[in-house]
Amino acid sequence: KPSRYCMYCHQIITGGKLKRHILRKHKLEEEVKAAMLLPKQLQNKFFEDKRREGMYQFNIKFMTKPEMNETDKMQFMRERKPKYEDGLRMCSGCKSFLSNRSFYKHKQACINVTADAMKPKLFSSTLYHKDKEFVEEILNKFRTNEAGELCQTDFLIQQVGYRHFCLRRYEKGKKDEVRKFVMSEMRDLARLYLSFKSLSSQPVTTEEMFRRDNLSVLRDAIEKMVETSEDGKEKYGLKLTLNAIVQRTIKSHKGYYTETIQDDKYDEIKKFQLAYSFRSHEMFSNARYQCISSSVDKARRPEQLPEEEELMKLKTFISGQVKLVTDTFEITKYAWLRSLVVCRLTLYNGRRGEEPSRMLLSQWADAEDGVWLPSDQVLKIEDDAEKYLVGQFRLAYLHGKGRKFVPVLLPEDTIEAIKLLVAQRQSHGIKENNIFLFGTKSSSSHCSGWHSVKSVCIQAQVKINATKNRHRISTIYASLDMSLEHQRIFLDHMGHEAAISRDNYQCPIGIKEVRIMGKLLNNIDKGASTETVKLPEMLQQSTAPKKSKLPEMLQQSIAPKKFKLSERPEEPKEKTKSEKVTWSKEETAELRKVFKDFFTTSTSNTNCNSGYLPNKEEIINFLKNQMPQCLKLLSMQTAYLKTRTKLFNERKTIRENINRHQNKLI
Repeated sequence: KPSRYCMYCHQIITGGKLKRHILRKHKLEEEVKAAMLLPKQLQNKFFEDKRREGMYQFNIKFMTKPEMNETDKMQFMRERKPKYEDGLRMCSGCKSFLSNRSFYKHKQACINVTADAMKPKLFSSTLYHKDKEFVEEILNKFRTNEAGELCQTDFLIQQVGYRHFCLRRYEKGKKDEVRKFVMSEMRDLARLYLSFKSLSSQPVTTEEMFRRDNLSVLRDAIEKMVETSEDGKEKYGLKLTLNAIVQRTIKSHKGYYTETIQDDKYDEIKKFQLAYSFRSHEMFSNARYQCISSSVDKARRPEQLPEEEELMKLKTFISGQVKLVTDTFEITKYAWLRSLVVCRLTLYNGRRGEEPSRMLLSQWADAEDGVWLPSDQVLKIEDDAEKYLVGQFRLAYLHGKGRKFVPVLLPEDTIEAIKLLVAQRQSHGIKENNIFLFGTKSSSSHCSGWHSVKSVCIQAQVKINATKNRHRISTIYASLDMSLEHQRIFLDHMGHEAAISRDNYQCPIGIKEVRIMGKLLNNIDKGASTETVKLPEMLQQSTAPKKSKLPEMLQQSIAPKKFKLSERPEEPKEKTKSEKVTWSKEETAELRKVFKDFFTTSTSNTNCNSGYLPNKEEIINFLKNQMPQCLKLLSMQTAYLKTRTKLFNERKTIRENINRHQNKLI
């Protein structure tokens, strides 16, 4: 039997005779005397707790040794001796020391159902990090390999990860994403150091990796990490990632050296930063070019777009499966129904892969209660088709990329399935403290949106993913004649700017290029000039304004019409008709504040609107420094004209108000 540790006399008791030892040597202890008066079952519970407390005290003292070899690791006290080599884990709930193979079974019977399996080596790490959450959520999750162990023991690598963790730890909707990103950053930095260490001619530390005399070795280490053994090509994305990690590490070290008054090290790493930046154009220019080329060229090719037939096939498959599962629901189908709903919401809304899957229960409750669709505002909608369309959806707002909040429309065909998922959460084994709508079993996280879409598409036998679908939706958007207001709504829904939509998502409209520019260049090639060719007449047939297709789409079924890229309508000519803009109260107040001298200039007749307005240069400077939100999508000339008209109207309003007050006083 394994040895035990007595917490009273601090001796190791061999042969597993701890109970007998306590009854003989420590029977005069108050808690021992009180325990002996209890029933037999409670007595056994008391001695079991003392056995665990003794093992915990012994192992804590043993694990805080500065260095441990493999022989020392075998001396840990545990519940049972292993027959085969395994990993030791400590239960954070009851402080038991068990095998990693049997921990899941222990967790089902543990007094603390939220207990985690802690790795013993992390107790030495807590000397550097008193943050329990960082130790449990980040350091404890690394695998037992060379890079993982380095992340758990190296101070500077932990410092870089902890700084990033503290920066984003309160993003509760992105907790899983933050954990993965921080761990990935620490792991890549550890792998870079291991590569650097293998190329160095003498023993080095992570701190010495950021010295000027080791810059050439660091460059070789980066090249070694990104090279492939097959055709000699580089991993361009990984190379840019390493560049970003190195720069963040330098920034972190500079702050640490400043705080701890290590001025010599601060001066050295500051000079290293200058040297590294000086050579970075040689190291990363090709990788940067290749990544940009792949993003704007290969990813936007028309053949990369999903086929409309496959999209309709997938929609039919999801609808049929959702109806089948909800009608004959079994708890074993819970995960499959969750994947169907996540896939439907992701592709329907054109969202990124992980966005709908991290929807919170509170956000679903707001959508179900209609918080973002007040009934009084719905009643004000005059168009019956639009009013009916609003009633077919629930609307939720959730965290998108960066700090943006993006909308998610929940179609009517997903509402009953979501309600069923919420009602069966506990039956599936989802923790009560799990805040996510699509939570996973025995975890505080959510399901993977990317894997949900992939698993459903495999079953439907189609090849579609969230990124390709976003390319498709942005390309269709580019072909529609939408007003500026509708364009703003579309870009807000997608969660990116107009330039990102145009340069990164939309497929180039090749048909328009050939039909319009082909005619122009052919005519010029035949010897035409400005005297013989009238450009508007030549392009009149190709660029004639068309009626907006958006109202027609609202009148039709919610399901999209069949859309082929080869038949995509060309982009219409930009409207020359003036676009209406609405100034907010804050924008109007700012305008009045900047040009107050022109508003308050007295005249002989305050009813008239005579007098000088600001010149064009003053208005242009105002727009360059603080462009109002309502004018951002307009050209500078149009924005100038809109601002001049606004100034004219505001001056008239102010003078009329002054005149009215003066008449009352008289």
